[in-house]
Amino acid sequence: MNGNSLLNLLPPVLRARGYRLYTRGGKDRTEGRIVDLWQAGGRAIMGHTPHLVLRDLKNTANRGLFPPLPHFLEGRLAKALGRLIDGRNFRFHSSFPADLGGIGIPSPPPDPALGRKLQGEVSLWRPFLAEALLSSVPVLLPVLPGASFFPLWATASLPSDSVEKNLPPADLIPPVVLAAVLRTLNDLIGSPERGCPDFPKIRSILPESPWLNRGIYLSLREAVDGETWEKIFRRFLEGGFLIPPGPAEPLILPGELSPGEEAALVSLLQFRP
Repeated sequence: MNGNSLLNLLPPVLRARGYRLYTRGGKDRTEGRIVDLWQAGGRAIMGHTPHLVLRDLKNTANRGLFPPLPHFLEGRLAKALGRLIDGRNFRFHSSFPADLGGIGIPSPPPDPALGRKLQGEVSLWRPFLAEALLSSVPVLLPVLPGASFFPLWATASLPSDSVEKNLPPADLIPPVVLAAVLRTLNDLIGSPERGCPDFPKIRSILPESPWLNRGIYLSLREAVDGETWEKIFRRFLEGGFLIPPGPAEPLILPGELSPGEEAALVSLLQFRP
């Protein structure tokens, strides 16, 4: 078993709230709770029920704005994203832009959250990482918070770079999607504390653990194969935590943990595969 198929190991998820998944499974159909350290690859970094997102979704949906149509929310979204990624031009896309005007994107694309040296002309961008690491990369692909229910992507290009004129054209995005992402992005901008949650026990054991951390992101210090990652995935799941379905994505610390959850995660992070 590999890739996203590991997600099939989860019992049926009845609801997702904050940073937890509530499930039902087993012979007795008992309910369980799983802390989400995957967070839809970072698209649920503000939790599964971000503040006021349902309100903005409902208001936009009540206007029937489900089709991909021109809407002023696109400009507002670009302006909000510009507060996080300064000096860039933005285009929005309805699918992952696999070809950037002749620039091939490695699979998986370079990810600054994995703590490896970035090379080339393209990289993912994630919130709460030092922008200086990516200032010279011509094209950034932001992992947009709030876009967990629609494959919305953006390109953030340096305006003076020759690469920009060869980028794929922007797509029209359904306004209901723009509304959800804009609200979540504004929540993120207004919540800088999300990038530095206070988990002293976790912080104390990380230097001697198998995990490298960059802010709220964790990745293994040494590369592992798919079989080893499956063992790690199962161990975390048995302990009540969901991690990414593959090692090419980072674990993301949640915005809050109970004392018991923090203690359990400390134990899991010290496990050496």
